[in-house]
Amino acid sequence: FIPIAEQMGLITQMGAWALRQACLDARNWPETISVAVNVSASQFKDAPRLIENVKDALLISGLDPSRLELEVTES
Repeated sequence: FIPIAEQMGLITQMGAWALRQACLDARNWPETISVAVNVSASQFKDAPRLIENVKDALLISGLDPSRLELEVTES
């Protein structure tokens, strides 16, 4: 579904939601466990927005930034 979301221009909104939700969930995990979130390569085309989405997710969740890993999807 990632290619379809990219084609439809929905990947940024979906990615922001997934990132925020992952951080919210991870804040309740033991502090020794991190969370990895896949980021579409197309999201890097708007790097300032991606950075803002990461900042917002961390601020909203209160998750320690060292516990968040971003992975680029293979597509």
